[in-house]
Amino acid sequence: AEFLKFKILIEVFNNGNTIESFNITEASNPLLIYFTSIKYSNVSIEKIDGKTYFVFKVENLKPLEKIYIEYEINWGFILLYSAILFVIIMFIIWYYFQPTILKKSAFQKDIYKITIIAKNNTNKRIKNVEIVDSVPNLFEVFNFSLEPIKEKVKGYTKLIWRFSKLEPKEEVIIFYNLKPKIEIKGEAKFKSPKMSYFIDGKKKTARKAILQRI
Repeated sequence: AEFLKFKILIEVFNNGNTIESFNITEASNPLLIYFTSIKYSNVSIEKIDGKTYFVFKVENLKPLEKIYIEYEINWGFILLYSAILFVIIMFIIWYYFQPTILKKSAFQKDIYKITIIAKNNTNKRIKNVEIVDSVPNLFEVFNFSLEPIKEKVKGYTKLIWRFSKLEPKEEVIIFYNLKPKIEIKGEAKFKSPKMSYFIDGKKKTARKAILQRI
C-alpha cells in the first residue's frame, strides 16, 4: 500500500561556478536498509562513528546544475516482518512454556533403562495428570520407581500413571527397566508416551513426546 511507503527526495544543487562533486550522507540503521528502495545508482552503505549511513556520490555536477536523489522506506514490509517475528516468538513461547514429556532409553547389559520426565512448564497448576506409556509384549517390564496401573491391549501393555496435580515448573521422573523375552536384532523401537491434563477446566494433551537414546 502506498500510504505505508515513506518517500524522501534530496535536491543537490551546485551554486558555484566550477564543476563539483558531493558526498551526501543520510542516516539509517542496519535493519532499515533492508526495507529501503533507492532510485540512484552511485550509493554505498558506510559505517561512520559506529553509525550506519547511506552515502550518495554525486560526481561532476556542473555550475547551477541540480539533480534529485529519491529513495523510499517501505513500512509495509517492516510491519509484515514484525508480524511474522511476533508470530514466531509467540510460537516459541507456546512451544516451550507448556507441559512437556520426554522419554529416554539407555541399553546396558541386555536391559533397556527407561526414563520418563513430565514437566509442567506453565505458570499455572495442572490437574488430573495422566501419563501413558506402551511396552511391546516381547519385553519383560520391571523395577519401577513408581508402580503404574497396567492394562493389556493387543500386542502391548499399557503403563498408566496418574497424578492429582503438578504445580508450576514441577516435574515428575519415572524409571523402569525392560528386558527382551527373545533375541532382538538391531535397535528396539519404542512408542512415545502420552500425557493428558486439565488446565483452566479444559482437558489438554501435551505435544508429542521427545524420544532420546543415551
